[in-house]
Amino acid sequence: MATNLPVVANNDPIRKEIVGEAGMLVDPTKAEEYSLSLKRALETNWGEKPRNQAKKFDWDKIVGEYKELIKKL
Repeated sequence: MATNLPVVANNDPIRKEIVGEAGMLVDPTKAEEYSLSLKRALETNWGEKPRNQAKKFDWDKIVGEYKELIKKL
């Protein structure tokens, strides 16, 4: 996502939060569904969604949030 490419990932709560609107979530045990999702992801115009989603998980931002949390504790 940091390179502004969408992702196709497992459909679970953790990845749903990470991927957000910057990719597609699928059941990886369904090979045909997974391969079609890869194709659709590459054909879709995502704009800046992947890059913007990745920025939410920037390490500098995460470190800052941990520092604030530790100060509060």
